Amino acid sequence: MSRKVRRLIFYLLAAVFAISGTTAAFYSNGWRLDTSNFTFHKTGAIFIRVQPREAEISIDGKKAERSNGFLLSGTLIKNLLPGDYEVTINADGFKSWNNALPVKEGVVTEIKDTVLAPEEVPNVHLASTTAEMALAPLGLAITNNAGKLTYQDRTLSGSKFIGATADPNRVVTYNGRQDTYLWNDLRERLTVNLNIRFRAAKPTVNGAADGSGIRKIIPDPNRTSVVIVTTNKAVYRYNVDSDEVEIISAAPANSVVTSGNEFILDRWEDVIAYNFDSRETRSIMTLESKIKKMEAGGEAIIALGENGALMYYTPAKEAREIAHSVTDFTLGPNNQIAFREKDGQFNIYYPTLDLTRHTNALGEKGEFKWIGTRHLLIIKPEQTLLAELTDPAVNRDEPALYAAPIINEPVSQLEVDSAHRIYFITEAGMLNMIDYFDDLIK
Repeated sequence: MSRKVRRLIFYLLAAVFAISGTTAAFYSNGWRLDTSNFTFHKTGAIFIRVQPREAEISIDGKKAERSNGFLLSGTLIKNLLPGDYEVTINADGFKSWNNALPVKEGVVTEIKDTVLAPEEVPNVHLASTTAEMALAPLGLAITNNAGKLTYQDRTLSGSKFIGATADPNRVVTYNGRQDTYLWNDLRERLTVNLNIRFRAAKPTVNGAADGSGIRKIIPDPNRTSVVIVTTNKAVYRYNVDSDEVEIISAAPANSVVTSGNEFILDRWEDVIAYNFDSRETRSIMTLESKIKKMEAGGEAIIALGENGALMYYTPAKEAREIAHSVTDFTLGPNNQIAFREKDGQFNIYYPTLDLTRHTNALGEKGEFKWIGTRHLLIIKPEQTLLAELTDPAVNRDEPALYAAPIINEPVSQLEVDSAHRIYFITEAGMLNMIDYFDDLIK
């Protein structure tokens, strides 16, 4: 072999080595060749954590290898070129999960804690002939069709459960027939007519006796013996043990909600807050129409006006309008807001990002309640759906991953407790509970 041939072979091998070395370096750093246009791109990945854990995950029709283990609970699908991928999750006895997920260069698209809905969701029958229920600290308060109210296997005076104080054995109920509020001390087996006791304490407003009618009485959940009394003239703080009356607002309020150590008063167009420690009030916001609905959670206060304006407030930011044609809303655990507009459009608002995402998957009708931070219950006339939402960081046009039926009959009332147990009353008065999701939904 001549020196010229040997030299040529050497240069060819060197070139092959350089190219393969460069390619290996590119591959080791997450670069791949896109054969559709013969360009290199930084790859991304998809991470999925699903319940049940034995579910099978496929991407573009190819089965993905599960990587559940001691340190990693989920499946990581790596080295994906940028683009959209069809992901399917299947498990025996569960509804199929099918979604297009986006992948970006150098980014892991995370679908954490997704929950497959069972084909048949198990539920537990709790009671019959049920007219109404209320969530309470020690369990459910249940009113039957005859108006009998039971709580902790005891019959309470009144027909409607209003709420509990910081002592779960001291609760307020309401007698609809007599239009009176009642104080029930379960430990002392004592019942007090709050209307009579409050009148005997002689409340005054603007220097004159307040003999106007009582609009509402609610317990203070942070104190053991305090209730808030709203009359047609003012709002008061009343201590049942000491008979002390303290005026909170010299004007009436349409509704009152609690938020930490404050009571938030809806005074038709104005929202004010009363702090129990400082005994001070402060203005929160003023709407251009009467307030239709108000909720508070953490430091957030949300008010919906009859004109459709939805206002959002936190101490860090002034009150601002986040939508202007809203018919209903509900506040979530992380202060995210689900709301529906007059045209039926369903939306999710994320306050930390000041981002509103629209969804077409949840329909134009039906009540809705949060269950965890990324799931909603959509209560339609004939069935109730469990809907799962993506994290807002996932750049996907449709935020709803699925909406699967979990109750296949009409319900007259549905409530969700802090452990994600679902209680519902059927049109036939059957009170049932679904506890399947309590350890699964985050």
